[in-house]
Amino acid sequence: MLRALGVPLTDAHAALADAEAAAGLLAAYIAASGSRREWDGWLALGESLRWPAPPPRGVAPVLRGTTRPGSAVLARAVGHFAPVDDVAGADEYLDLLDRVLLDRKISVPERRALEGMATTLGLGADDVARLNRHYMLGVVDAVCADDQLTREERAFVIQLAGLLDLGDLEVEGCWRRLRRG
Repeated sequence: MLRALGVPLTDAHAALADAEAAAGLLAAYIAASGSRREWDGWLALGESLRWPAPPPRGVAPVLRGTTRPGSAVLARAVGHFAPVDDVAGADEYLDLLDRVLLDRKISVPERRALEGMATTLGLGADDVARLNRHYMLGVVDAVCADDQLTREERAFVIQLAGLLDLGDLEVEGCWRRLRRG
């Protein structure tokens, strides 16, 4: 069915690939129906519903092996995260952030999910910025662990910093902090 409708599925049974294929299939159904009126009603209903709050303690995600560029760095980075004991909900937020960044992009729904998680956990803008910097330090620490920084790793760090709304000076501060440590 997917192939007949021109919907790509490149990595079947991986959550992100299956979700993207499902979204493509829905878009094909909407286009084939000829009228968006009924679909708009369903969309409005879906947007009006509240998702249940996440459990108070997160469970470490079980990740399948990925071949996306940078995924090995992210996997190594998770092991380098120091706990953030003085921010309630830090682990849950960082778990979601890690899952969101696996594909090296943050979609609008993913951004909303991060914002919703932060709100649900009672995290303020300063807390989120601190946790994003903390995540970035873990990534920088992982790429510097072998004392060799490749151009690809540096580009990866810069890309993630942009996604996390961290400025160039903050990223340079991360590099310097790890070089001193």
